[in-house]
Amino acid sequence: MSSEEAQSAKAAGSAAWTQGQYDRAVEHFSKAISLGGNDKEFLKVIYSNRSAAYHKLNKFQQALDDANKCIEVDSQWSKGYSRKGDALYALRRYTDSYNAYNSGLRYASGDATLKEKVDLAMRAIQSESSSA
Repeated sequence: MSSEEAQSAKAAGSAAWTQGQYDRAVEHFSKAISLGGNDKEFLKVIYSNRSAAYHKLNKFQQALDDANKCIEVDSQWSKGYSRKGDALYALRRYTDSYNAYNSGLRYASGDATLKEKVDLAMRAIQSESSSA
């Protein structure tokens, strides 16, 4: 395992992301994961990045799977819960999404974006229950 290779794959994934080439970003992030070894700080970021790329490709189940891996690597990193909430929201699982965002707030209570996402999920839950 070469951490230099893993960093290079991560950088290529980030560059592809910036260019809107989400399929290529997924490929590069996948390579980075396979080369990343047991470096938890590195892996949580790559899983988070790949989750976001899958989300852009409307592959919400894969986005959710990577968000869960991100949380598995570091259960106290709010970004993993944000990614999980985003994927669940896209899957129209609003209550689960709300819970994921709230879990993220336990580790980043001042995160304004997470607070907005909690409100968004709550509105979706309320809208769903009023139309049922």
